[in-house]
Amino acid sequence: MKEVMGHEEDAKKTEIETQVAATVSAYLSTKGFDLVLVEFVPASHLLRLYIDHEKGISLDDCAQLSRTLSDILDAEGVSDQIPGRYTMEVSSPGLDRPMTRPGHFQRFVGSRVRVSTLEPIDGQKKFVGDLAAADATQIEIRFDNRSQTIPYAQIDKARLVPVWPGARGGKL
Repeated sequence: MKEVMGHEEDAKKTEIETQVAATVSAYLSTKGFDLVLVEFVPASHLLRLYIDHEKGISLDDCAQLSRTLSDILDAEGVSDQIPGRYTMEVSSPGLDRPMTRPGHFQRFVGSRVRVSTLEPIDGQKKFVGDLAAADATQIEIRFDNRSQTIPYAQIDKARLVPVWPGARGGKL
């Protein structure tokens, strides 16, 4: 059963994610890494950072960056803002990578995506289809012989949908 968070807990979660992202983004950028997403899961005290690199992410990258980013969070006092003891996990975004910025969408035009919106658009909140276009303000998804334009401001969550050649239905 999904845990329901109160407004105050949700605000604290968002604040932690924002502080962590602001603290580590510049360092990661200087090393050629992209911080894709920061997730803090209060119930399990898990801080998860998804990173990417144009050459891919290795296990060694994750291990080394985990130590370095932990030191940076400690030195900047961000660790003190996280209630209790927490576990930090540094991971590649995976095949079903989250997309959180216009650049992510623009990079994957032509790929299959799953998008949920904050409010219904034409009576629908969940869309699965091919990412036909992405600019600075919105995306276009094609599905069921039609297309839907979705402004970034309306996107709640978005992920790639892995497609395997020859797989039944072309999907994982």
